[in-house]
Amino acid sequence: GHDQVSQMTDRIKKLVLDILYYTKTRKMEWQAVPVADFIKDTLAIVSSRAERNQVIIDHNLHKIPTDLAFDVDENSLQSALVNFLENGIDACVDGPEDKKKRLRFFVRVDPEKVLFTIQDNGRGMDAATVKNIFTIFFSSKGSKGTGLGLYIANKVVAQHRGSIKVKSEPGRGSKFLIKIPRKMPRTARNTRGMEQIQA
Repeated sequence: GHDQVSQMTDRIKKLVLDILYYTKTRKMEWQAVPVADFIKDTLAIVSSRAERNQVIIDHNLHKIPTDLAFDVDENSLQSALVNFLENGIDACVDGPEDKKKRLRFFVRVDPEKVLFTIQDNGRGMDAATVKNIFTIFFSSKGSKGTGLGLYIANKVVAQHRGSIKVKSEPGRGSKFLIKIPRKMPRTARNTRGMEQIQA
């Protein structure tokens, strides 16, 4: 009973946060954030959900130098990555039962960019689903999804002048490659928030 209540609470929290991000214009708060700390905090958010669902998260946090930073709005970018990670956990849960459920969260820091790789071995997606996953109110989870999570995550990555590539096949899992520049020019810093980002 406790696990069910906990999962339902997580679902309600995610729904409320998605709606708030979608409806509320917020000012971006740019700051230099250590990449290693960012990854550690992000993993802490999703680890309990992964454990409850017996999903193993492989990561390379221990290989990221502690002195490397990037210019981000920490709260919004972290929420975006949590969305990708939690979707990966859900995909593992719904995937083939004969596989160990694994989610890969690897990060590479270059002089110009930070590249996040999020890969699951879950149910995967067909080409039509991949094409529409960032469309508002589109969800492959039926009544379990709002169709806002990945739409908002895509907008947040765009605000950071980043990019997303998706690879997926039914039954073979999904892979998201998220690239974020390490430096954000002051002239590119949007002061009015998500409202100014075009679809």
